[in-house]
Parts: sequence; C-alpha cells; structure tokens
Amino acid sequence: MSKDYYNINAEDFIQRTMEVDMSDIYDWVLPGVQEEGRILDVGFGSGRDSLFFLAMGYEVTSMDTSQRFVAIGRELLPDVILEDVCEMTFSEEFDLVWANASLLHLNEEEFAVAIARIEESLQEGAWFYVSMKRGDFEGIRNERYFKFYTKETLVEAVTEASSLELVDYLETEDSRESHKGEYWVNALFIKP
Repeated sequence: MSKDYYNINAEDFIQRTMEVDMSDIYDWVLPGVQEEGRILDVGFGSGRDSLFFLAMGYEVTSMDTSQRFVAIGRELLPDVILEDVCEMTFSEEFDLVWANASLLHLNEEEFAVAIARIEESLQEGAWFYVSMKRGDFEGIRNERYFKFYTKETLVEAVTEASSLELVDYLETEDSRESHKGEYWVNALFIKP
C-alpha cells in the first residue's frame, strides 16, 4: 500500500521533502561516523540525505522499495538499489545505517525483522539512526499505513529485536510548514 502511494506520488513527495533542513540531525549523528565511512540510506525517498552524505565524502548506498524513487534516484546517485529492508542481506558492511522517516510504514513484526537485518548490516561499533513520528497512532492515514512511537516504545522495539544499544535520543518538531505541531522521535543506537 505505502509503496504504491510513493510510486504514484514520487514527484510530489520529492518536491515537499527535498528542501527540509536536516542540518541539526546531521550534526548530531555524523560525528560518530568515520570520515569516508560507508552509509546505507534506507528508504532514501527524495535522495536529499544521500546527496548530503555524498557531498561530505561518505560512500553511500541508497535503498528504497519504490520503483519510482529508485528510477529517479539512479539519475542522481551512484549506488541505488531496489530492495526491501526486511529482505536485505548485507553483512557487517556499514558504518551507519540511516533510516530517516522510512521505517514508520512497517508493522511491529516487519519492524523487528528490519531491525535484525539492519543490525546484521552494521560493522561492530557502527551506528544506527532512526526517526519515527511521535505518538501512539497505528493505522491508515493519507493512503499509507503508519505506526507511531514514543521514546519508550521505540527503544523497546529496537532492543527487543537486536543487541543494539541506545546512545542518544531527541525529539524534534517537523520543520515543514504544513506539519507544524507534529513531532519526531530520533534515536541513535550503536552495535556493540
């Protein structure tokens, strides 16, 4: 359902999200990632974050399940793959897995599988960044399935599915004008 939505609305979504200022989050996450490290951008969408990481000198793999995002991404980015995070088979390859607003369309079972796959893809001592809408909503909204989280439910879901350890956490207000008053939970984990 969500994949179909993004295939149909890819251009509109890119236009609405490409200019969102993520500098505070980049400044919060990237100091822990080695220079020229490998980053997996899970659910890259508009490609905004992948483009930033590339400009900063990181090696970036951009992954999405939307065929339309992948087609557009291949015109802008060097390493784009069409794959579901729940089916990926990377093994200890990345210094950072970046999942910015991309896992919120997974139900609890899918989320647990995704976290296990993400943990496997990380090198020892590597980082996992995830952001989710804050709240307790679960269901269909705007033609897509969403599951929201609080700090407690997000940390519990990640740590129950993996050995990843919470390093830091913060809440941010959505910077898009049309989403004022909505908040995101952002969490940074490490693979021990």
